[in-house]
Amino acid sequence: DHRGDVDYIFLPRFLVEADHLISLPIFKTHVSMMFTGAMKNLFGLLIRADKDRMHLNFPKNGQAGCALGVMDLWSVSREDLSIVDMTRVTEGYGPLGGIPTDFGCVVAGKDPIAVDATCCRMTGLDITKTPYFQAVLDCNLGKYKESDIELRGRKIKEVFKKLWTPYLEGLKK
Repeated sequence: DHRGDVDYIFLPRFLVEADHLISLPIFKTHVSMMFTGAMKNLFGLLIRADKDRMHLNFPKNGQAGCALGVMDLWSVSREDLSIVDMTRVTEGYGPLGGIPTDFGCVVAGKDPIAVDATCCRMTGLDITKTPYFQAVLDCNLGKYKESDIELRGRKIKEVFKKLWTPYLEGLKK
């Protein structure tokens, strides 16, 4: 593919043959990618060797190969619905060593990029600084602008809670 150095990945048969796909991730902070959510959830279906190749792949433009790999994966296996669990969110040194926190809701939608952008806004993560959303801009996939996303239910300001992201504290300008 033109976006990175990984030429191919193995996908489970059900992923490419399924009539419908519903993704059910838990939103978590991530020390290298800032967060994981709807877009990265399908990454868990890949075999270890393909995950390793994507994590180690750093294209010339400086973006993490994992983010570009997730965009490639999403572009060929688009889910019909993403439902992100915001009741067991992980903050801190996630995804494995984080601390659970509860936003008391779920975020659902047909566009995982819009879902993740909404989750980031709920948690105080700046999408303009995440590798995922840099890859979204490069690949021209999905909706991420707040003005392009229709919200139903509670407003972001009603559920907003700034996540503790200690790995970003030294990056403030």
